[in-house]
Amino acid sequence: MPKIFVSYRRDDSAASAGRLCDRLKGEFGEDRVFIDVDNVPLGADFVKLIRERVKDCDTLLAVIGPQWLDIRDEHGSRRLEAPDDFVRVEIGTALQSNIPVVPILLEGAAIPRASILPDDLKPLTGLNALKLRNESFKQDVNKLIKQLRPRRFPLYIALAILLAALVGALVYYSLVRSYRGSILQRISCDRETTLQSHPSATNSPRTIVFVNTRSDPVRVNWLDGTGSRKFYAELSSGQRYEQPTFEGHPWLVTDAQDRCIGIYVPGASVVASAVISD
Repeated sequence: MPKIFVSYRRDDSAASAGRLCDRLKGEFGEDRVFIDVDNVPLGADFVKLIRERVKDCDTLLAVIGPQWLDIRDEHGSRRLEAPDDFVRVEIGTALQSNIPVVPILLEGAAIPRASILPDDLKPLTGLNALKLRNESFKQDVNKLIKQLRPRRFPLYIALAILLAALVGALVYYSLVRSYRGSILQRISCDRETTLQSHPSATNSPRTIVFVNTRSDPVRVNWLDGTGSRKFYAELSSGQRYEQPTFEGHPWLVTDAQDRCIGIYVPGASVVASAVISD
């Protein structure tokens, strides 16, 4: 379950924030929702504790009422201008820590313009907000809960994914078991113009087992004595093909459009596998 931090101003939205918090605790659990009035120990360094709690949460809900921006201190200054203003500390810490912030707009409230916000809160203006209205409180909160709740795959989708993984594992295992002898190293296609089969190299018979592990078909070609391609076979995905040949004779594999994928040359092993992959 997600950890949720509810940020609000007491003089602006205490009742609505408390109501929202109660609903969230009922959905996610008492220990998953933080709101200062319930959780701050007496004598604690409030600012330090707030920063720690915010950094520990998964989402911060910024409850914004009509007076959120303009509430002032005893000197007549906007509280939001003070660096140690609790609301500014809460939201600023979340934004700085890349913690998702969801503005919750109460009746008559709007997200302030960036030009009248402190620099550390300016990103707030670009965030998608949720309106929380008295007449549709239940529906609005349910919409919020749906967004906050961890996404879960329906059972049939999870089973389908598991089945696909098992089938893939079985196919891979069957292909692995089909490998014979040593595994040939794939040679770069850049070497094609330098490779050819020597007619004299026919006294060392070999067998190459081509195994196509790609998702698309491939074509197997022999490079003859002049270095020209001679088509021998096309392999669909998952197919294997045994080709008699001789030591040192190069075999070139292409995709369906005859674009080179790799070159394989049998060596000392009597039987070797050419595993064709992406």
